[in-house]
Amino acid sequence: MTAMNDAQAMSVYDAHAPLLIALGLCPLPIEPGTKRPALYAGGGYAPMVNWTTRPPITAPQPGAGIGVRLGDVLVALDIDTDDAAIGCALIDGVLPSPGLRTVTKAGKRGQTLFFRVSEGQRMPSKRFKVNGVIVAELLSLGKQTVLPPTVHPDTHLPYVWGNGMTLYNTDISTLPELPADAVERIEAALAPFGYEREEEAVPIASAEDSPFKQFNNYAQDRIDEWVPALGLHKCSRCRGRFGGWQAVAHWRPSTTGRPLDQRNPNLKIGRKIIYDHGAAKGYSPLDLVMAALAVDLDSAFKWLDEKTGWSKAGPNVDFEALAGANKPEKAPEAPDSPPKYRFKLVAFSAMRPGLEQLYLVDELIPVAGLVDIWGKAKCFKSFWTLDLMFHVAMGKEYRDRSVQQGTVVYCAFEGAHGYKKRIEAIRLHYEIDDDAHVPLYIMPGQANLIAEHRVLIRDIQAQLGDTKLAAVVLDTLNKSLLGSESKDTDMSAYVRAAEAVRDAFGCVVIIVHHCGLDDTRPRGHTSLPGAVDAQLAVTRDGNAVTVTVEMMRDGPEDTIVASVVESVEVGQDGAGKTLTSLIVKPGDLPAGGLARSSRWTKSLTLFRRALSEALLSADRTTNVGGIPTHVVDLEAVRSEFYAIYIPKGDTPEQKQDSRKHAFHRAVERAQQACLIGVRTDPAGRTLVWLATTEADATRQSHAS
Repeated sequence: MTAMNDAQAMSVYDAHAPLLIALGLCPLPIEPGTKRPALYAGGGYAPMVNWTTRPPITAPQPGAGIGVRLGDVLVALDIDTDDAAIGCALIDGVLPSPGLRTVTKAGKRGQTLFFRVSEGQRMPSKRFKVNGVIVAELLSLGKQTVLPPTVHPDTHLPYVWGNGMTLYNTDISTLPELPADAVERIEAALAPFGYEREEEAVPIASAEDSPFKQFNNYAQDRIDEWVPALGLHKCSRCRGRFGGWQAVAHWRPSTTGRPLDQRNPNLKIGRKIIYDHGAAKGYSPLDLVMAALAVDLDSAFKWLDEKTGWSKAGPNVDFEALAGANKPEKAPEAPDSPPKYRFKLVAFSAMRPGLEQLYLVDELIPVAGLVDIWGKAKCFKSFWTLDLMFHVAMGKEYRDRSVQQGTVVYCAFEGAHGYKKRIEAIRLHYEIDDDAHVPLYIMPGQANLIAEHRVLIRDIQAQLGDTKLAAVVLDTLNKSLLGSESKDTDMSAYVRAAEAVRDAFGCVVIIVHHCGLDDTRPRGHTSLPGAVDAQLAVTRDGNAVTVTVEMMRDGPEDTIVASVVESVEVGQDGAGKTLTSLIVKPGDLPAGGLARSSRWTKSLTLFRRALSEALLSADRTTNVGGIPTHVVDLEAVRSEFYAIYIPKGDTPEQKQDSRKHAFHRAVERAQQACLIGVRTDPAGRTLVWLATTEADATRQSHAS
């Protein structure tokens, strides 16, 4: 292999592999843009077929991510769901004792916890399903997992460590030991959610002289005679000296939520192996035919026999009867299996804050529940909501707020004809490549949600498969309600329908709504405001848009987001006329602020206290509008704020970022609500003071 160019930066693997080797672990180079172990050779990457046994790679691996082999001394529990209840139950069930911490990482959804195993302990790998969907997997022998800071192939964002601990700086002997009964613990934790134990599949036959083995070998040597006839999607020949075929495994849903036409041909069919890289699953020729044609074993044999001519050269075998004879009898249910409760009681001592996420968009949109975004007609509430959901789909930070990435379904019940232009405006504004996969799906057209919510759920599931949704937007309520917004029966039925969508996908459902003649509240019956978990009001002044969190269950209220809309060209119509749409950008409140925000709110209590303390310690005045005003350096306020603010995070860096963002938001909110004034003096210092009413009160207290 030629030496790497100086311009080539050290890869993630090159930088971190020595750290894992020093800890007695086996690092694995991960092919760029995938989760697969691969080896760099000849200017490209080739699959590392013997990664389960070969020693660590020490040669440079340009552009490679990093994974770690599991099963010897290190194992992992992969929680593959964003359902907070399931996640907490698994963590509480598997950790040997309450309060223990371990190394965790997060990628697209859920998180992965790492454990050590005692010497000689052989823990098998196992998947756990709830209602047919994999929610957890015990990763041990024959498994590997990708580590931070490798870039996730779907989100295009780096994996991250969860609590300040990493595998690179943690002695493996200090990790919690995985209990010997971990499988039973996981099954017990999942039982209340509908988990049912699946019997392990027993191979039909494995001996070299078995008819199955002979027939599969015969068919695999002749793949050119039958693979093209399967009608596989995007079926084509593989390049390279080994030949073979590649296609899309159309019988399973996409693991990334892509439509069939946009999926990659991850199914590789060769004379040595048939493997679906997207699902990490191998096939025999008989297995492949059964899956591709949706037929039973006997039909698959007859089809392959017709294509390959096996019966002319081999014995006539009743494969269906042979398969039935090899099926294991269903094991009786263990007498000590944990009971399943529809209404499970949780002890007081077990009710503790965990690792679950609270917000989809920090302090704006909760991770689950119902949210009402309301405002007058033409206040740009739909433009703002669509822009926010784009940030969710991309996992992009929104105005200094963390965002949980996830797939979004936006039901454009009103004005659907304009959404092509709106999406194009977003694509141009954020410089998104034409072929980039953005998991934001628009559903145009009107609906009667009360009568058709089951159809909506079914159609989304049919098109997106087992893709985990982060949000479903119903825009607007009026265009999806066949009834009266003022009737309690109609509005209550609408709320129940929206809750059914929420429960089906375990996500947040956002309802975009209008105000009535009384523009201080959402239109219609109070059933909706009483049912939602958050309510956001949208107001407009010219091209300025202000969003205020009016209500947030178990969260801060009066959060304000200021934006401006701007017209952009998005193309031309058939007659050559220029087409335009609007984009949403960060902005400031209109001059004078909003009257209803001109008060100190609960979320500003700490900032007000810090500002008051700093003013008491300061002895400086300046003219503001011709009036001598008591002012203080903003950095002095920052010091007071940092001293009393309780930060979030585990590491000093995370805590400092928490303080910085909280202070920045407090200053922004207080200034937008006209509670403080801010200016920069000739020396470059930022000065801050209380607005007139508050300043008068402060001066009076000083005088007394």
